[in-house]
Amino acid sequence: MKNDHKITLNDLWWMPAVVPLLLIITSFLMGGWYWGLMDDQTMLSQQGSVIERTVNLCKWLLSSGRFVPSSCFHWALLYKIFASSPTGFFIFRWFEGVIALGIWGFFIIDVTGKKWSAWLFIAIAMGFSKLYDGFYYLSIPELLGILLAGGAILFFFRAVKPSLDEGKNINWKLAALSLLFVLLSVGAKETFFVVAAALGFTTLLFSFKKKNTISFLTLALGLLFFAGCYILIVKLFVMRAYSADYQMTNISKLLGNMRQWLQQDLTWHTPWIIISVILLIFGGKPVMQNASNRFALVLSILLYLGYSIILLPWSTGGHYSLPLGIFFALIITMLIVNQLERINGKLWSVIFSAMLCFNIYVSSSAIQWHRSYQIDTKNLVTWIAQNLIFEHDMMNGTVVRINCSEPGSNIPLMVEKLYGKKYKNFIFTTDVGQVLIDPNTQYYLWGVYWGNQDLRRLGPRWTPVFISDHWVMLRRMF
Repeated sequence: MKNDHKITLNDLWWMPAVVPLLLIITSFLMGGWYWGLMDDQTMLSQQGSVIERTVNLCKWLLSSGRFVPSSCFHWALLYKIFASSPTGFFIFRWFEGVIALGIWGFFIIDVTGKKWSAWLFIAIAMGFSKLYDGFYYLSIPELLGILLAGGAILFFFRAVKPSLDEGKNINWKLAALSLLFVLLSVGAKETFFVVAAALGFTTLLFSFKKKNTISFLTLALGLLFFAGCYILIVKLFVMRAYSADYQMTNISKLLGNMRQWLQQDLTWHTPWIIISVILLIFGGKPVMQNASNRFALVLSILLYLGYSIILLPWSTGGHYSLPLGIFFALIITMLIVNQLERINGKLWSVIFSAMLCFNIYVSSSAIQWHRSYQIDTKNLVTWIAQNLIFEHDMMNGTVVRINCSEPGSNIPLMVEKLYGKKYKNFIFTTDVGQVLIDPNTQYYLWGVYWGNQDLRRLGPRWTPVFISDHWVMLRRMF
């Protein structure tokens, strides 16, 4: 068959898309990677078959107010397979990330009809720093959720596109497959119920057509009913302990997370927002002649807005915001893909060169941060295991406090696994005042990037005994 595709400058967008991914896999192949401080140690400690591990993880998470069966199976399987090879898990994680990006890339190709738009989408996504957390934190569920949500969106769009553009019947087989992936994505992380809600609202907006109105309304109301029921079930039967802190009425926390979005997420969005404005000025308005194009753009906007709103009562930074990088890339790709074909070569070259350099900077910075975090954590664990004064203090009932929750239990687990020394968990403490008033607290482990505690309140009695870029261990000297 004759290939009618004409090579253009835009085909070069594979470079800012692929270079960051190559840097990530190169860092993994260099070795030296070990388990992290989120939930890795808990996952590794599970015993039995994959099914038994899955059930145990579901029970453990349900007791803390979480219900993520898809992720539990994912963790049970992979932590069993890679129990003796953390580097192998990191390499596998890279392939998971590439597959997830590829699924969303196919969706973009379906929307735009341009193969190179997938590269543009990936290039924009790789400019979002928090996306890299999905590759370097093995136990977070956001990457799996994005992969499964991508399948839900792709199959749903293919099910309704012929109906939107040509008045044909909805492909109910693809629609059913999409709904399966919606369920799986919600099972990966509760926040992905936004996918069902966004699909439902978008379908409802586009349901009043000359044909297939009943079919669209059925789909829309079914999705919205599922989303509503899911929220109610989670609120009544799941939320407790850990997740009970999720409250829409905590105004100060909402405002704080809004500032966090402005300071973190918007920072990484800004270059592409500026480029979009430039292209809208010099390249003309985006072409949205087909109903399916408009459907996809509205859907992408609702995904971003919906997910942002869901994060506001919890945290809009860190790995929690990873999906926002994907949803933002969808919106920008749809807005500028046609403009990039219209602008002159000089402007195109400036934009391309700037974004290639930007992606290299973002990826290099993220990789260096995660690499140094791994090294600093391993050095800290070694210090804790081999420092005789610390061991003596711990044997005499000393309390260690820490300003981050998961590492408080996982650092002692790593010490026990690597060096055979069993220490009690460090106590998670957000207020330095609690460190001062407890006479049994002799050590305070401060994660530099885990909070903004004012260490000056500790005074001269506290002296650093271990210092790194990511961790500072302080000891009460008198």
